[in-house]
Amino acid sequence: YAYHYGFTACMWHPVVREVDEKVFGQFKTDYPADIIFQDQIGSRCIPRFDFNKANPQAPNSYLDGIIQNARHNCKNLPLATEEIFFPLFDYEIMLTGYNFGVFHPRDPDHFSVDRKFLWEVFPKDAVKMANYVGALAHDKMSITHHNLDGNMINFDRQISMSLAYGIHLFVAGGSHNAPKFKEEDLDAIYWIDAIQKNIAYHYIGAEMKRFKHKWVNEKSCDGDSIISARYSDVKVYANASSKSRTYKRFTVAPDSFIAEAPNAIAGGVLAIGEKTVKATSMFIVKYENNNKISVFAYGNGGNDFIFPLDRKIEKLTYNGKELEFSQDSGVVRIKLPVTDKKHRTFYVFDGI
Repeated sequence: YAYHYGFTACMWHPVVREVDEKVFGQFKTDYPADIIFQDQIGSRCIPRFDFNKANPQAPNSYLDGIIQNARHNCKNLPLATEEIFFPLFDYEIMLTGYNFGVFHPRDPDHFSVDRKFLWEVFPKDAVKMANYVGALAHDKMSITHHNLDGNMINFDRQISMSLAYGIHLFVAGGSHNAPKFKEEDLDAIYWIDAIQKNIAYHYIGAEMKRFKHKWVNEKSCDGDSIISARYSDVKVYANASSKSRTYKRFTVAPDSFIAEAPNAIAGGVLAIGEKTVKATSMFIVKYENNNKISVFAYGNGGNDFIFPLDRKIEKLTYNGKELEFSQDSGVVRIKLPVTDKKHRTFYVFDGI
């Protein structure tokens, strides 16, 4: 399993094939499923031997049995798997496990397996941070975080990097492999949910058109970097660093991003043009039908807040109550409603 101890199963053996066909058939008839997740199929990339006589090939072909199993099963139902290696790209439609070595878990002490950044193992100047999986398979499958480490993306930097890598946002909590949620996590989950539905949703199965990565400091160990990417119609600029950066007319806050998708724009900024704020404004602006807009905000109540808007609005409401706002040079400024929460709060505003 995690440490690759134990015995291998010969995927060619008649008994294995019989059991596999029976269980798979149950998910077509007894428990109809849209997608079948097969744990470990994509994780067995370490060479193993299969000396079983049922194996029609050489003993070093154990992985061929895994690949053949996926090739056969995908003809019956769409498949998802944990992690991936490239021969499986054509047989899976969902990859749940693209972050080890690039993202840190929220609670690294919780895991028995040591998780390190690639650049903690190899010198930074020896690591080219390219989105190889995105280049080869982003148009073939939905790529999301691993269930073991997916609970970490309520951190701003991880959200920014996830968007840049074209990964779908995933949160786990309260299970054997993830810490329990705290009250402040719930607002973070609403924020992540809004990003997934309004931005990340658009790059499911989208071809990767561009990916550029640049280290901010070659000698640091904290992963500071600037990433720009494009997946079909979705453009992402990720400022995964500890300093603000200029992108177009935006001053992108540390560990934040700008993402442009069809009918939506999102990001975390300290300024838009000459309009500035002291605390990061984290926003999603979604252009609805009939000249309406929805604005999702994430921040502390009472803070000044800005977001871009390329159309004039007459009214902005929160929970049915009108808000005071100003609009000038394509920027709307408001003060976030005060709540009894001491942590960042998730807000939804409606405009027309």
